[in-house]
Amino acid sequence: MLKLTILGYWAGFPNLGSGSSSYLLQGPLGNVVVDMGSGSAICYTSHHRYEALQGLVLSHWHHDHAADLLHYQHAWKVLMKRGIVQDPLPLYAPPIPSYLHPLLDPSILDIHLINEQAPFELAGIQFEPFPVHHTILCYGMKMQFEDETIAYTGDTAYFPQLSQVVKGCQTLLCEATNFEGSLHSSGQGHMSPQEALHLAHEAEVDQVILTHLPSDLDLDQARQQLAAKYPNQWA
Repeated sequence: MLKLTILGYWAGFPNLGSGSSSYLLQGPLGNVVVDMGSGSAICYTSHHRYEALQGLVLSHWHHDHAADLLHYQHAWKVLMKRGIVQDPLPLYAPPIPSYLHPLLDPSILDIHLINEQAPFELAGIQFEPFPVHHTILCYGMKMQFEDETIAYTGDTAYFPQLSQVVKGCQTLLCEATNFEGSLHSSGQGHMSPQEALHLAHEAEVDQVILTHLPSDLDLDQARQQLAAKYPNQWA
């Protein structure tokens, strides 16, 4: 069984006691954290131990998705020193910005550059990356174990081909930054909730989860509106 836990869902920075973008996938062989926004490590260690990690996956290098990576690296360094783990922790990510090279330790992180032509496996989960339309290089992911597939859009503007890429997955984890009236973002490289729901309908998914939410969103009101429109919790 493939289990998804939301560790953080805000865009830009933590808000109202919750972190920015981060998602835990639990597969048959352990845990994988996809995106490591601020607050990710706190949420992860509330219920799990670092040594249960089988790898990290990063969609792109904006800080609201990558800020806690150095905390995971430091934790793994200590585990290696204590002999609790022996091997570096796998990290799959886009090409690393030059300013971060001095901060990442290849003796602690086993770094693999994401290639859209090269699926990979962590914790028994198959990862299939695909490029999306953001302001910097960013990858979405299809994540599959047996007959269950979760698709994650990463940060992206809507584009018609995306529905074909994620078509038929059971769960779509879809960014929805551009709520009407929000002043959180310029809107470039992001979707509105209407576009996210349109994408989910096009792709014929079983369930869509809206994430990467703007900090000025009235979350309770947004939840009530979705519940009224989709009482079966499709969205």
